[in-house]
Order: sequence, then C-alpha cells, then structure tokens
Amino acid sequence: MKNASVDKVTLRLFAVLLAFHALHVFEEVRGHFWLIAHFPSVDWYLAGNAVLFAAPVVVFLFLLAGRDWAVTLGIVYAALNSLQACGHIVATIVTGRYFGGFAGAATGLGILGVSVPLLARLWERRAQENLTGSTGLTGSTGIIS
Repeated sequence: MKNASVDKVTLRLFAVLLAFHALHVFEEVRGHFWLIAHFPSVDWYLAGNAVLFAAPVVVFLFLLAGRDWAVTLGIVYAALNSLQACGHIVATIVTGRYFGGFAGAATGLGILGVSVPLLARLWERRAQENLTGSTGLTGSTGIIS
C-alpha cells in the first residue's frame, strides 16, 4: 500500500469542512429542512447524519496517517459536499423557502467556499501522484507515524 503525504493546508481545509458539515446538520434541524419530515423522528435523521459524518472523520484520520486511498475518498467527500451545498443554495433561491424548505443554504455557502479549494488541492495531489507513478516520499508515512 502506497502512502501519500498531504500538506497542512489541505488537512486544515478538510478539518474546516468537517466543522461546516456538523454546523450544516444543526442548521437543517433548526430550520426544519423538508427532508426531516420524511423520517420517523428527528432522532432518526440525526442518527443517519451521524453515520454520514463519521465516515469522513475516518477518512480524515487516514489522511493524517498518509494513506493514499484516503486522498481519493477525500475527493469524493469534497465533491459531494460541493454538490449538496449548491443544491441547498439554488433551491432556497429558486423557491424562496428557507424555514420549512431548504434550510442549509447559509452553511452551504461555507461548505462551498471550503470544499471547492479542498477538492482542487486533493485533485492536484492525486494528479501529481499519477504523473510521477509514486508519492514521491522518502520513507515518510504521513503526519502520523
């Protein structure tokens, strides 16, 4: 298994995206996001979101450990967050409904502002690795050894 070193700025962006993700769920609950009504209770909605939050936390830990495949999963996480943030923002603008509608647009702006540069940095890291055929490391296993 190859190891990938990810720079500190990328790691900080990922951590900030995780924070926005948590705030986003809080905003959805407080703003009565329409999807919550389709769950048996808000507890079920939060449980589902806890799983959706735990997965990228694990990816972040593996990025810290320098795992190559975590870069790919980080790209997926950043891309999905960019799309869902755009969805919240556009739906709120088009419908004019925030409360009881598409709550999440406020943190969606933050998510978009962080996920796009994160996606670019992770994509660049993946491209460098593909061009060189290796991670270019000299014995390093990432930040956590």
